[in-house]
Amino acid sequence: IIENGVVCLELLLTHHVALDRMIDDRVRAYRNLERAAPVGLPRQRRGDIISRIVSDVTTSQDGLLRVRLPWVYALTSSVVVIAVLAWASPVAALVLGAHTLACLAFARLGVSVAVRDHSIKSSEARSTMSSESNVLASTSRDLVAYGAATSFTRHLNDAIDAQTHAQLRTGWFAGLGSALVLVSTGVATAAIAMTAGGAAPVMAGVVLLAPVALLEPLLGAVEAERLRPAVETARARLAELDDLRAPVVEAEVTTTPPSASDLELHGVVAGWDSSLTRPVS
Repeated sequence: IIENGVVCLELLLTHHVALDRMIDDRVRAYRNLERAAPVGLPRQRRGDIISRIVSDVTTSQDGLLRVRLPWVYALTSSVVVIAVLAWASPVAALVLGAHTLACLAFARLGVSVAVRDHSIKSSEARSTMSSESNVLASTSRDLVAYGAATSFTRHLNDAIDAQTHAQLRTGWFAGLGSALVLVSTGVATAAIAMTAGGAAPVMAGVVLLAPVALLEPLLGAVEAERLRPAVETARARLAELDDLRAPVVEAEVTTTPPSASDLELHGVVAGWDSSLTRPVS
């Protein structure tokens, strides 16, 4: 019941807030891009700037929806379940607390650090793929005419392979974190079953199923840490765009132009002083 209530509240509030923030961030990013356009962005190429900015704005919003909220959900659920379990069986609460702390620590310190380098490589490869695909589509005839299509396609395939490898490694580490949560949940359930013999019979089901109740929040924390490096990288690029200096400084008007003025003309001829056409006869 609490989970369904939290989901409804999250849908009503957080997605609306995230959408408003996304609109503001996208408008600010476009304004910064227009301001920085004369000098260009040194690490971007044509066909990639707009798509990269849109992707970064969208990815940065995952910091609220898919990184921060799962952690709030996991921490809140853990505190509530452990508190209820401490009232029924203090020993089982200690076991569940150790299980929860181990899973959250591994997610934050293990998964996030392990996928960081691969996430950066995947982002760089995706940027290369976007720009190279745009060049290939716009200059394909020239590449074929000069015999450079094969080498260019090989370079594009290398970027595709690099992104595939990085994403596979990222998914592998995230899967390792999920597997650890599942194994730890099973071990915690078995340990609680062996140590919680003093609990009231009516509370036996609550005590034994407490680790299972925290399974989804802990898996959500692991998934959040898989996405954290990509969110931080996107926010760093947007911050770099914000800090980019204006290449053209507008001149400041120090004096106020006059509201009215007098125009004097001397020796001005209005029209022509001779005929522009010659008579026919």
